[in-house]
Amino acid sequence: MEITSSILPPKENIASYNALETAKIAFEAIKKYPVEIILGSIVSLLATVFSFGVLSGALSMGYMLYLEKLLIGGEKPPINILFSKLDKVLPALVLVILTFLIGAICVLPGMIFGSTIVMLISLALSGPGFAIMSIGIYALAKDKTDSGVEALKTGLNTALQYPIEFVKVGVCMLIFNTLLSGGLLGVIKMIFISAFQGLLGYFTAKRVYGE
Repeated sequence: MEITSSILPPKENIASYNALETAKIAFEAIKKYPVEIILGSIVSLLATVFSFGVLSGALSMGYMLYLEKLLIGGEKPPINILFSKLDKVLPALVLVILTFLIGAICVLPGMIFGSTIVMLISLALSGPGFAIMSIGIYALAKDKTDSGVEALKTGLNTALQYPIEFVKVGVCMLIFNTLLSGGLLGVIKMIFISAFQGLLGYFTAKRVYGE
């Protein structure tokens, strides 16, 4: 199945994407720059909460640019870069809502049937949904498109070409969430999960686009 989009990543990059390798790189990044990454994650989370989620997509774009300046540019990024994509609130919100609906459909079977196995499978399938949004957010952040729908189509097409690899992204997130389940306060756990997911999404999109 293929959904037409004019901003698709090169197929050879999608084919060579490795979820486990990308997750390892995300871990290494958070170990190297824990303060900067956690700080950016906290500010993004707070702004998302105070905006009732409306700014979540735009802040995710800003967070990707924040990470790029830190990890690729080797500079300490200013916090205000997190708010540098507020002019794209609407297309980002469209992307977030549509991707959320896709993710909800993936998790629905586990909620309906209540089986632990079915729930775990459903959560793993949410990985492609996460990859779809990450690739779409990256496309918007890097000005490859100004359309939330076009960004969604790009992410969908990418995930549908190699679904198994993107299911592994969901497994990586599930494992990370499980490792943090014991002994951490809810807020601290949420910050670490947000930081890891932000890194995983950034590196997923960047490696898929080959940039």
